[in-house]
Amino acid sequence: MQILRSGEHLIQPEVNGKYLKGGLGRWLPIFPELVKNDPWWTDPKRDPHVPPYVHQGFEAPTIPDYYTYTPAWAQVRSEHPYHIAFHDIVAGGMTPEAATDKATKRCEEIFAKFEIKA
Repeated sequence: MQILRSGEHLIQPEVNGKYLKGGLGRWLPIFPELVKNDPWWTDPKRDPHVPPYVHQGFEAPTIPDYYTYTPAWAQVRSEHPYHIAFHDIVAGGMTPEAATDKATKRCEEIFAKFEIKA
């Protein structure tokens, strides 16, 4: 008898399809063939939200998020200055104004490193 690890089990198309349907379609399958001929994914009468989600995931063009176009935004997203500000307020006792000023200053420092040419 072969014992499968969970990842090996979920990668099987039939199992993956059942698992994702059990999650009410919150995630799309990695196998396009699972959604093409299955009315569970394509019938708007069953759930009007799922077919547009399937269309967006499998047929619509992929558009990169805005932060991929500038290294400054990428660095801001990786440092999370406003999450740090929230922590400074909740755990550090900083005032909201001081924490916001600190986060905004950090964002300005990051953007100052990258010259934007128009």
